[in-house]
Amino acid sequence: MKSWFPVFSIPIAILFFISLHGCDDSVETYDYSISWTMDNQSPGSNSVFLASTDSEPDELILAVDLNTISNGSVHGAYFDLVFRDEVLFFDDILDGNVLEPAGSVVYNAALDPQDPGRLIVGVSLLGDTIVTDASGVLVFVRFLPLRSGTCPVGFENARILTADNGGTYPVTGISWYGGYATVLE
Repeated sequence: MKSWFPVFSIPIAILFFISLHGCDDSVETYDYSISWTMDNQSPGSNSVFLASTDSEPDELILAVDLNTISNGSVHGAYFDLVFRDEVLFFDDILDGNVLEPAGSVVYNAALDPQDPGRLIVGVSLLGDTIVTDASGVLVFVRFLPLRSGTCPVGFENARILTADNGGTYPVTGISWYGGYATVLE
């Protein structure tokens, strides 16, 4: 009795390899690199600026950095970060380190439902605690790339608040500096 297996197995194997070669189930992926340029390389005291931190090549983590806030004590801050939502996608906020030594800190961030390129951020100490001569990272903001392009990121509606008057009294004389991201594919 002859075996039929070798006769049929060769054509089936050839068809199998041809069909695998013709299949292209791969998903198109992109590798991005992101660079950051600050608006002011030497912001000076009583300023808040955005600085890029060490991160993966396909993400942008910006530190909202307080630079020696001596015009008043710091209890908290609120601001809008405005960016091009067709280039960058807001992913997350991460705790900073400047307010934590004074006590418990609350971090809040949300995209404006009417403007997806506007991130509204609030950071505050609980109680009436303060930090004097505050220097350090208030909060980290993580963005992911959506496509190649240049994307300015800047502050609007920005205030640093003292604990006076229930935490609603602003510290005056603060300069706020953003910058821009360049996303390359």
